[in-house]
Amino acid sequence: MKPLPLALGAATLVAFAACIGLSLYAGMPVQSLLYLFLDAEFITKLADMLLLVMVGLAAFLPRGRGQGGGLLTIIMGLALGLGLLITLLNASFIYRAVQMSGMPDLRITAPSLAEGLLPLALGLLAGFLAAARAGKRPATT
Repeated sequence: MKPLPLALGAATLVAFAACIGLSLYAGMPVQSLLYLFLDAEFITKLADMLLLVMVGLAAFLPRGRGQGGGLLTIIMGLALGLGLLITLLNASFIYRAVQMSGMPDLRITAPSLAEGLLPLALGLLAGFLAAARAGKRPATT
């Protein structure tokens, strides 16, 4: 496997582990990824749903000759960019809220941080799947 899919796969595992770890640290239930999605703001939910669609496309888009690899590369770039953009937007909201409240305790801000990392984790997952599948060529007969 090429280095890009390996790096994206490792980053995906770290991002999901950070989401789950932060939510468990804050005392959220074990099924925290579902609660993170349900408690998120509207724009984050919308981005999460779009990123889930990109994960599905990256996983099940047929790898044909010509356009298959190009579409997977586009999906990889869009998913990584959208995940990072929404994560940075959530980080700016959290930073402003902490500055206004003066309460920088991690136990209080951990659920918001986990919600903000979820789009990044989904974007990395879609990017990993697209990069791994774009690197492989279909078998010729």
